[in-house]
Amino acid sequence: VKPDALKVRLPSGAEITIGSKARSLIIARNETIRASNQGALWHFEENDIEEVAWVAAVSDRTCEYCEAQDGEILSIDEADERIPAHVMCRCSWSPVVKESSVSGKHGA
Repeated sequence: VKPDALKVRLPSGAEITIGSKARSLIIARNETIRASNQGALWHFEENDIEEVAWVAAVSDRTCEYCEAQDGEILSIDEADERIPAHVMCRCSWSPVVKESSVSGKHGA
């Protein structure tokens, strides 16, 4: 393994080598997902949203954990720092808006 590469053993037992460029892109992507989701939670909280729903990007690449979490409702406090759930996580939060809060905000 080159000094600028990382050797990783996958749950399947296979070993892969991640080069420094790929590794830096993975780190940047994960931290972008983290910041985006934390920003969303702060925005929801500032707008009196009390709960959020876990939204998994369901595809053939979705892990079992994230697929199982898809649609789960959590309080803002419970959701804090839960996403990304793992490296290369593609999940996000969606606000759970109660009908009474929508009516109250728009004066209906």
